Amino acid sequence: LLDWANPGCLGSAKHFQAEFTSPMTKGFRLDATKAELAAARKSQAKLNTLKQSWMIRRTKDGVISDQLPKKTDQVVFCGLSQFQMSVFNFLLSHPNTKLVLTAWERCTCGKKLPRSRCC
Repeated sequence: LLDWANPGCLGSAKHFQAEFTSPMTKGFRLDATKAELAAARKSQAKLNTLKQSWMIRRTKDGVISDQLPKKTDQVVFCGLSQFQMSVFNFLLSHPNTKLVLTAWERCTCGKKLPRSRCC
């Protein structure tokens, strides 16, 4: 969107891929090395600096807060469709979901640590 509004402001697609996309994709993975993480943070900071020079952030507090009605929230509960229920049941039965749900239970190795912090 930024490139559409201001063509070329972020360089070519190839430059953007090499300068920002690749380092951030590699560096923000869970298994990234410290060097990759440092490179990702550096690329992210550089991109944020570039964006700030073209983007104006206006909040409703400073511009139109006196013209807006007070916010009201309404909570409405509804049942799931058959498709939503099947997706929900699939996710609940997935092995990774079970790992997340049991992450704070004690590890089965005998140590008194939660599974997420043990073997």
